[in-house]
Amino acid sequence: MKTKFAFQQDTTKFTATLFDENQVPLRGVTVKVKRTGSTSVSNRDGIFSISAQKDDLLLLSLNAKKFFEYKVLSLTENTIVVNSKM
Repeated sequence: MKTKFAFQQDTTKFTATLFDENQVPLRGVTVKVKRTGSTSVSNRDGIFSISAQKDDLLLLSLNAKKFFEYKVLSLTENTIVVNSKM
């Protein structure tokens, strides 16, 4: 029971904006927390929010063939730049 309570305290709403290398917002990107399976999708401005912890690994899916991983280093980060040409 203690472990569950500590987990809940450490998890917070992580909000970020996704951009491509030209600073164009990326909309429709599926974001998944690898540890929990929780998902979100970026809106037309590239913004998404998801429950995450520091050091969580986010899986970003631009389409069925392009996947990226992003490690949450700080819960106050708010910009992620993705090379969409890969």
